[in-house]
Amino acid sequence: MIVNETISQYRNILKNKWVIPIQLEEYMLNNGFKFIEKGSFSNIYAKPNSNFVIKIGLREVLSDGYLKFIKYVQENRNNPHLPKIGKLRYYNTTGHKFYIIPIERLEDIIFNEDEKNLFNEISNSEYITYTTGAALSYIGDMFGEDFSNTILDIFETFGGIDIFDGNNIMIRCDGTLVITDGIGYI
Repeated sequence: MIVNETISQYRNILKNKWVIPIQLEEYMLNNGFKFIEKGSFSNIYAKPNSNFVIKIGLREVLSDGYLKFIKYVQENRNNPHLPKIGKLRYYNTTGHKFYIIPIERLEDIIFNEDEKNLFNEISNSEYITYTTGAALSYIGDMFGEDFSNTILDIFETFGGIDIFDGNNIMIRCDGTLVITDGIGYI
């Protein structure tokens, strides 16, 4: 769960009427947040030693796959293999469309080649076949059945999943694997 510190800092960010994403990013950098990572359609910021990050979605189209994934996460908030998130806030001003959302802070995980190949088998498929089913079974054996069931549910819900090479999978400090953005391609 995202704790009170997160809520307080996030509320401070929301007090302003952001017009363009760069204003928000400058505010964050001037208020103790550090740039963490750049994705295809977003930037991630966090304060050192914080338990959350702030994702700024820079996509011009507010119907992108990540927003669909956020709705899925909200509907499945008790699934331990999905990220803990706060309230998503949309901005649509002067032709600039963007969003911000607090997300629990997770750590990167490095998968070996065999594990990457299993994730790729599933990501490359348009539907569940014998080989993708076998890959899911191996993933269940290695990382737990709940995790492989989460992959399957995302796959079936969205007609695919984007976990090539184990990307979009991170780990909590307790060892739980978390799918952070399973449908970025939509």
